[in-house]
Amino acid sequence: MAMAVLLVFVYGCQSDKQGGSNSPKTTAQAQTAEKTGQTQGGDLGEAQGGLDPKVAKIMGSKPYRYGEWGYLEVNPSNGRTVRSLGPADRLYIPGSSTKLFSVSATLDDLGFDHHFKTPVYAQGNVKNGTLRGSLVLVASGDLTMGGRTAPNGTVSYTHIDHTYASSVPGATLTPENPLAGLDEIAKQVRKSGIKRVDGNVLIDDRLFDPAPKGPSVDALSFNAPNLDP
Repeated sequence: MAMAVLLVFVYGCQSDKQGGSNSPKTTAQAQTAEKTGQTQGGDLGEAQGGLDPKVAKIMGSKPYRYGEWGYLEVNPSNGRTVRSLGPADRLYIPGSSTKLFSVSATLDDLGFDHHFKTPVYAQGNVKNGTLRGSLVLVASGDLTMGGRTAPNGTVSYTHIDHTYASSVPGATLTPENPLAGLDEIAKQVRKSGIKRVDGNVLIDDRLFDPAPKGPSVDALSFNAPNLDP
């Protein structure tokens, strides 16, 4: 049975009194447990078996010695907490870890063999290879658009992976062509007889809700006379 699991990490300010040992008992996991009452267990905090040794090894490694971990494993069939780690009243910002839920739900619903189709529609007439009108690509949820597809058909990723490599220290992009999907679509459009578009090339993104917009503050705002010091 699938479990809903959320594992988050935040940096703290505590000192590493135990030196450079990689044991989970001498790192942030144990230190914060002692100082904040961090617990591991089920609904009432009773221990229900330890974490996977591979997970514990990462949590107890030196790079995270000044941090604090939060772990929550829930049985989705009844909502019961199977295993947890962290103060019950501690709030975390899970960040990109939240994507685990949407991706896991998609895999469970569609399956690992599912292939997304990204349709392209020609709005207008085609004469002598020229489309007089708009060419519309309908965004349909393809996460990579072929930009991470390895020669063997699998999805490529790196050890420290992030779509925007410059945003995460040490992250690197995969070697595949990020425009591979668009290049393939362009070839199919040309094969259909359209070699020139006398109009607009549009992306229909109505499948997705627009990102919420909130108030923003830029450098000039701080000099505005209507802001309190």
